Amino acid sequence: MAASDKSQLKDVIRTSLPAVIDLSSQTVAWLIEAIFIGHLSAAALAGVGLALQIVILTFTVILTFVVGASIIINRYLGSQDSWNANHVLAQALMMGTILSVLITLSWYFGGTQIFAIIKEEEPLARVYGAEYLRTISYFGPLIILNFIALGVMRMVGDTMITMRINLFANSTHLILSF
Repeated sequence: MAASDKSQLKDVIRTSLPAVIDLSSQTVAWLIEAIFIGHLSAAALAGVGLALQIVILTFTVILTFVVGASIIINRYLGSQDSWNANHVLAQALMMGTILSVLITLSWYFGGTQIFAIIKEEEPLARVYGAEYLRTISYFGPLIILNFIALGVMRMVGDTMITMRINLFANSTHLILSF
């Protein structure tokens, strides 16, 4: 293996390893939260599980927005045009702010309607799911803007800082969950 190949491999590992830790930390935090909720009841776990599917679906839609903004930012950075790259980032964050408010309002006010699809005699899963969605909606703008900003930073190659921020955020989340 040539020296330049080893250097490129080190660059890939140096960039991808923090991203793996960063992205895995969210999944681990959700898993630990599910364990905590599972101690309450099976209905609570079922309701929260469905609520998390709604959150994941939301993030999937937002991810396409993050990828699009990142592609444009990378093009500008590649052509040494940092002003336009920063401008696109600012526009993405402004649009993300508007989106986060709309999404948060739909989570808060639409949770009951979303969970009406669960048909069972005991409505506990619906109640727990709607309550969980309503609770995370209080932090919705922060969660969504964090997802957008760190997603763009990660995709332009700054994986170390995104890892640190997400490890801090997820650790704080878990500490507050106790």
